Amino acid sequence: MVDAAMALAVSDAALHSFQGVEPANALRLNKEAQLAFWTRRNRFRGVRLQLKAFGANPRDPEIAGNLAFLHLKVNPLQPEVARQLALHAIAIRGSRFRPGRLEDWNTYAIASALTGRNVDARNALFVAMALANDVERNCIAGRSAIANYGERLREPVEAMLYRIHMQGRGYESAYCAWPPDWVARARYQ
Repeated sequence: MVDAAMALAVSDAALHSFQGVEPANALRLNKEAQLAFWTRRNRFRGVRLQLKAFGANPRDPEIAGNLAFLHLKVNPLQPEVARQLALHAIAIRGSRFRPGRLEDWNTYAIASALTGRNVDARNALFVAMALANDVERNCIAGRSAIANYGERLREPVEAMLYRIHMQGRGYESAYCAWPPDWVARARYQ
């Protein structure tokens, strides 16, 4: 999956042909958007600033990925927009994030599951798992996705947890236990 994502590379010539790119302004707006969302808990302002950052530099993978993530935090959710933006962030990743940022693969997985694309969601979680140094982070993110977005995430997250178990890596964290606690609880009810 990582190799397939790397094959999506957008040529540097295509990226530099975009007119009106303002990287410094985009980075400033990105920081302001993150501050508004995470520190001040102002989703509306965070999304608005992140959209401006993306408009100032749509070829920055971090800015595109952050905008994708925020589209999963607005009300109502915008999973298809988030999915497309996360895929865009992965494709334009740049030299700093060759196979894409772990966060973008997680956003892509969540958005894919929310739009009914479970195979894409599962495969994106597998890529995130391959990119992570520590699978506990993936297990926690998967469980949080189910808690935050509901049952549509259960199948892809269970597939990821099972793969971790089959690789013998499930012992690294209680969050990665197989079978997951929700499966064990269902058996005893």
